[in-house]
Amino acid sequence: MHSPMHRMLGVFAIAAAAGTGLPIACSSGANVGNSAATGGSHASSGSASTGHTSSGHAGAGAASSSSVTGGGGVPGSGGVASTSGTAGMGGASGTASGPGAGGAGGMGGAASAGSGTGGALTDAATDAPMETTVTLHPGDPPLPGESACTVVEVSNIPEPDFNHLDICTPITYGDPPSGGNHWPIWAQYTQYTSPIPREMYVHDLEHGAVVLTYNCPSGCPAVVAALQQVFDSQVDPICLAMGGGPVARMVLTPDPLLSTPIAASAWGATYTATCIDTPSLLEFVKDHYGQGREDFCTDGYAIPSCTDGGDGGDGG
Repeated sequence: MHSPMHRMLGVFAIAAAAGTGLPIACSSGANVGNSAATGGSHASSGSASTGHTSSGHAGAGAASSSSVTGGGGVPGSGGVASTSGTAGMGGASGTASGPGAGGAGGMGGAASAGSGTGGALTDAATDAPMETTVTLHPGDPPLPGESACTVVEVSNIPEPDFNHLDICTPITYGDPPSGGNHWPIWAQYTQYTSPIPREMYVHDLEHGAVVLTYNCPSGCPAVVAALQQVFDSQVDPICLAMGGGPVARMVLTPDPLLSTPIAASAWGATYTATCIDTPSLLEFVKDHYGQGREDFCTDGYAIPSCTDGGDGGDGG
């Protein structure tokens, strides 16, 4: 046992040490902050539980040097410094080594690393929908001359130019067309037995129509009947409201330029098939009908002769 005098001398000794700045032995761990100050940062001043390391010293200054250990070493003794990972985020804006310094804090490192890559997500190109192609293999028999039943649907096709060119001006399109320059007149919304110019029906696509096409040099009554079924299934409230005109913005026509026996076109989307698969064609019409740049149902024009080179015409 110690006498009261011994205890008093001990108190004086502790007080003297505190006055001179000498380290005071403490088994409670309250002096962890002093042992962490190896990086030269003030982030270690005080105990880790007092929140001094979360005061932002590590991120406010040289995030690439002293904050490496000042912000990272202390968090082991208490969750307070670890949750101050925001100091690591502040360091990230300093130099490339900032994320490494914040990394010592765990949560802070992850946040500072993310700040380095966030800018790429704002690129304007990411806002544009990606062109997509879906290939189906229904169980329907292939049409004559085809080896398999294949349906290909392409959507979000990048929009080309859509200028009005003089009537009878030849224009090159994809197969089948999905948009582009066109004549200033468009085809009537009806069924045709003779081909109509692509330069006309592309204008129909711009108005939100779906054009059903086929290429059967030897005749294909089953194909025509299936396309007529799809044609007749569409009813458009915009068209009905006008009265006295077509009931839907649909066109059905042969197209000798097709590379497949069956096709369908909408603005920015195409459908091709080597077999009759009515369900997939109906789904295509449902998804892409009325998706043109313009949305009205005014009926079209008669097909021009084009034997004299044509003229500028009018139209919408």
